Amino acid sequence: MKILYLANIRIPSDKGESLQIMKMCGAFASLGYFIELVVPRRRSVRSYRVDPFEFYNINTKFKITRLITIDLMPWQKIFGHLAFKLNYWLFARLASLYTRLTDADVIYSRDWRTLQLLRRHKANLIFELHEFRAKDIWAYQSIEPACQKIVVITEGLRKKLLEIKIPASKIVVAPDSVDIDEFDINLTRSKARFLLNLPEDKKLVIYTGHLYKWKGIDTLVEAGSILDKNNLEVKLVLVGGQEFQVQEIKSKILADNISNIILLGHRPYSEMPVFLKAADVLVLSDSSKHDISREYTSPLKLFQYMAAKKPIVAPATEAIKEVLSEDNSYLFEPDNPASLAEAIMASLASESKSKNKVKKAWELVQGFTWVKRVEKILTAISSKP
Repeated sequence: MKILYLANIRIPSDKGESLQIMKMCGAFASLGYFIELVVPRRRSVRSYRVDPFEFYNINTKFKITRLITIDLMPWQKIFGHLAFKLNYWLFARLASLYTRLTDADVIYSRDWRTLQLLRRHKANLIFELHEFRAKDIWAYQSIEPACQKIVVITEGLRKKLLEIKIPASKIVVAPDSVDIDEFDINLTRSKARFLLNLPEDKKLVIYTGHLYKWKGIDTLVEAGSILDKNNLEVKLVLVGGQEFQVQEIKSKILADNISNIILLGHRPYSEMPVFLKAADVLVLSDSSKHDISREYTSPLKLFQYMAAKKPIVAPATEAIKEVLSEDNSYLFEPDNPASLAEAIMASLASESKSKNKVKKAWELVQGFTWVKRVEKILTAISSKP
């Protein structure tokens, strides 16, 4: 089977979308399928000087085709969102033209714009949806007839598609996944902290990833303040985020005189397994105030946390509870700093209880590998609608 994956992304980048797509393509390749990833050629020097397979720790290589297109992203400061939109449509046009010249058995994409241009020419499309937007309902409905399957990452997304009359037989729920061996590394907590220059005499609660508002970072910072005021020997370590986001949080920390938060900003993906091993507790803080975090997200970090064999503190949102429960994690009320602080304290209070939860999370994550995700999708493709 020949699979063509069309993605308007920069490879490599620090975006979760890029990681997820590369891991998916790697899983297809590891199962023996011919997979070609088609992406735009962007101006970023790093995209060409860094080996993407090494960057994302992918052992089975596959073909990456970079289409020559006009990169309008550097013009965003002048043209605003228009530059973003034009960038997407330019790639969609080029990718659709390129695809029409191929004999791929499956055309896979997370970009409805590209599939929109292909729907009249191809009937072997697979659309993967990670966020439901009401303004794009017409697009979902228009490409559905040409799609063999529509892959979604949560039950919340499946329900939304059913509401707009997408046939249930075409929908496949496949949460995000992880390379377990990549995060289950043989490294002690002490050694990990030494390598990362983190304090060894404190309890470390670590968060990794972007610092978007919908990820509940304000709640996490407020919880850190509560822990700080209680004089607990706890440090909250935030790994990731763009520079302006880091500066915003730094300003709040200074204004509120919070002393127990360590801001590290963006760090290489290769360091993430080490950071997870350095933790006493790993935390997610997604807000319930936004559709994407309440119903649609399937965080990559969630499965990485599970694979790292550490206690997990997470919000009891609909999306998170599709994977986690009180059996395998410490759940707290979303957007409630006091509840989050209490969950963190509970995770540190009982070593035996936490070990039991870690064991159950570890057993569960065995079913959330990239290879198993791909196998599930392939099985769905081969079945009749």
